[in-house]
Amino acid sequence: MKKSYKLKNYLKKLFLVLLLISFQNITFSEENFYEEDEIVACSNFYDAVKNSSNPRVKNLFPRYLYNDFGFKIKIFDNDGEWTAFRDEYGNIKIGEVYSYKALDLIKPEDSIVNINGEKLETLDQFYSIAYSEEVEILRLDLLNQNGESYQATIESHNNGYSFIDYSLEDIYISDIDIKKGTTTFTLRESFQFNFDLENNDNENLHPLHALAKKYLIDTKDEDNPFIHVCKPTIKEFKYSGLVDPLDNDTLSLVKSDQDLIQNSYKITPYLAPFNSYDNVRVSNKRISVQTVRNQFNLRSFPFDKQTIKYQIGNGTYEVDNILFWSQAFTIKTLNDFMKLDDISGWKKNKYDIKRILHRDTVDVVGQYRDGISIEIELERKHGYYIFKVILPIILILSVCWSVVWVDPRELEARLTITIVCLLSLIAYNFVIDAELPKLEYLTVLDWIVLISYFYATVPNFLSIISFRLQKTNLKLSNQLEIVSKRYGLSSYVLSIFIIVWINAFSNPDNSSSLISWMVPY
Repeated sequence: MKKSYKLKNYLKKLFLVLLLISFQNITFSEENFYEEDEIVACSNFYDAVKNSSNPRVKNLFPRYLYNDFGFKIKIFDNDGEWTAFRDEYGNIKIGEVYSYKALDLIKPEDSIVNINGEKLETLDQFYSIAYSEEVEILRLDLLNQNGESYQATIESHNNGYSFIDYSLEDIYISDIDIKKGTTTFTLRESFQFNFDLENNDNENLHPLHALAKKYLIDTKDEDNPFIHVCKPTIKEFKYSGLVDPLDNDTLSLVKSDQDLIQNSYKITPYLAPFNSYDNVRVSNKRISVQTVRNQFNLRSFPFDKQTIKYQIGNGTYEVDNILFWSQAFTIKTLNDFMKLDDISGWKKNKYDIKRILHRDTVDVVGQYRDGISIEIELERKHGYYIFKVILPIILILSVCWSVVWVDPRELEARLTITIVCLLSLIAYNFVIDAELPKLEYLTVLDWIVLISYFYATVPNFLSIISFRLQKTNLKLSNQLEIVSKRYGLSSYVLSIFIIVWINAFSNPDNSSSLISWMVPY
C-alpha cells in the first residue's frame, strides 16, 4: 500500500509539472505569436489577415503621398545606376503620369526639351527643379511621339498612388501568323505588391507589414533571425482576403489557353540589415500562353520590318491610383531574349518598354488606366524569298526572253516557250498567296510578280509581230529583234530595282536593312 501511495503521489507531481510547462508554452506563444512550424505560422498569418479590422490590410490605399507635379521621368536600372531614357534627339522622356491634372497637359513617352527655360540635360537637373520646395510651377517645352512640339504649364498639387511591381522573367514567341494578324507569346511573369511603411511615415509600419513581422519573423537571435516564406494555395490566398497583385488585362487578347495558365502565390518578409530594407512582398507568378492581335504593315514584304507588341494594363484602378513599375529584371530578360535566334524566319533588331494608357469602352470618357507595352522590332529573313521565289522568277523570265535569240520565223517554238513560262509564274502566285492575307495594297513581291507577268507576255506579242514583219518589212523586224535582245531582260531587272527603291523611299520605317540603305535619310 505504501509503494502504491508513493507511485500515485509521484504521478500527480509529474502531471503538475507537465501542465505547468504546457501553460508556459501557451503563454509564450500568445505573447510572441511566432511559430517555428512554417505551416502553422503561415496559417496563423492568413487568419490574422482575415480577422483584421484594419481596412488597409485587405484593401489597396496609396503607398506614396506627394505634393509634386504628377509625373516622373522614364528611367531604367543601368548596372545599379538609374539612367534616363532618351528619344532619337537625345531629349529625356516622360515616364509615369499619375495625375489627371498632368495628364490633361502631357502624355507618357513624350520628351522634355526645356524645363522652366533651361535645356533639360540630366536627371539631377530635373530633380533639382521639379522637387525643389521653392518651385510651384513647371513650364515645359515638349515633343510628342510624332515629333511635334508643344508647351505645358503644370502647378504642384497633391498626389497619392501605389505600384504593381512587374517583372518579365521569361519570354518566347512561338508563332507569328501574318495572315491572321496575331502573335503568340509564352510568358513567365511576376506581379508584386510591396508593403513597408505607412504612407512614407518612418515611424509606422504598414499594418500588413506589422502582421508579417509578428507571425512570420523570429528575431530572438538578432544575429540569425528566422523568417518564414509562405506559399499559399489559391484557396488559402482568397481565404485571407489579401489584395491580388495579378489584377491586369492583356490588351488586344485573342486567346489565352486557361489549361496552360499556372499561378503561384508567395508572401516573403524581408528584414534589414540582412536585406536592403524591412518589407513584406505579396507576389503572384504567372506562366501563360497568350495570343494577341498585332497590326502588320506588309508593303515592303518580303523586305519588311515588323513591331510586335505585348501589352498589359491594370484591370481595376485608374492611373491616379495604381501604376505599373517595370523592374530591372525585365530588361535583363529582354536582353537575354534578344541574343537568341529562336524565331523562325525572323531576326531580332531591338526592343522598347513603353508606358501606355488604356480604357475600356464602358469607362468614363477621360478616365484611363496605366499599362506597359513591350515592343520588339523584328526583321524578316530574306533568304527564303530571294533564293526560292524572286531568283527563280528572274530565271523564268530569262528563259522567257531567250526566245528573242530564236529565229523569228519559228513562231510555234517561240510561243511554246513563253506560254510555259507564263504558266510557271502563275504557280508561284499560289505560293505567295499562301503567305499573305488578302490586302488592299500591293507588296514589293506583288509588284515583282505583276511586272513579271507583264514581261512574260511581251515576248508573245514580239514573236507574233516579228513573225508578221518577216513577210512585210524585214528591216523593221530585224531592228525589233535587236532592241529586244539589248533592252528586254535588262529593263526587267531595272524595273524590279525601281520597285524596291520606290517602296524603300515611301515606307522607310517598315523596310529592312537590305533595302533601307537606298533611302538617303
